[in-house]
Amino acid sequence: MEKLRLFQLALLAMVCLPLSAQERVYSNFLHEGKTWRLQQVVAYATSEVTVTVAGDILAGGKSCKQLVCDDGGEKTLFAVMVEEGEKVYEYEGGKFVPVYDFGLKEGDTLRCTDDTIVVTATDTVEYNGKKFRRLLLHKTNGYTTDCLADDFYEYWVEGIGSEYAPNQPYSFATPGNRYRLLTVDDNGEMLMDAEGRQKLFPPVLTGIRPATQPDRHAGEETFDLSGRKIHQPQPHQPYIRGGKKYVGR
Repeated sequence: MEKLRLFQLALLAMVCLPLSAQERVYSNFLHEGKTWRLQQVVAYATSEVTVTVAGDILAGGKSCKQLVCDDGGEKTLFAVMVEEGEKVYEYEGGKFVPVYDFGLKEGDTLRCTDDTIVVTATDTVEYNGKKFRRLLLHKTNGYTTDCLADDFYEYWVEGIGSEYAPNQPYSFATPGNRYRLLTVDDNGEMLMDAEGRQKLFPPVLTGIRPATQPDRHAGEETFDLSGRKIHQPQPHQPYIRGGKKYVGR
């Protein structure tokens, strides 16, 4: 009888879990066969390459995945990476270098070379029947409200990565990016095409105004990046008003 009561209590606890906790399923980054199609820029000339997760390789005493680049016939090793929980590392220069941490939450801070980066917001965006957890990262160093926001904000999308190469999480430290993400295919299942790229990686905060400039759109409805109406943006929260994107102060 006591065992039955304990079982019922355990079952009740599971049912009472928040829906978000039940639905939260991590989307792996390094699926065997997953392919990123990239636009490559070299000396102002562009071409397309694919990078595919293609088998295991031992590096630094760990079983890792090798990513192979195909630039139209010739295949070369592009990167050696490993996924541990919600963190992704690249084996480079004899050590494991952090690339992504998809488990970060709003307000968490990380470092990129000499830059301080803050997770400004997280959300879930749906495309083609799939849900993707997305993180908005803000490089705080040198930022003011009259800066070009695209130089200070980046997205990470769980299962996809950044809008660059799979081993390039930011453009902050790499001016003149050599790669631009075009599509992502997971063993024949298209995760992101050109339309999906626009939805998963929309332009960030274009139209930011200096703090001293009057708000010409006062009274207009305000929305977050997912299209939900909000009353008052929080500090550092991206929002849309009057068809333009701004950041809360």
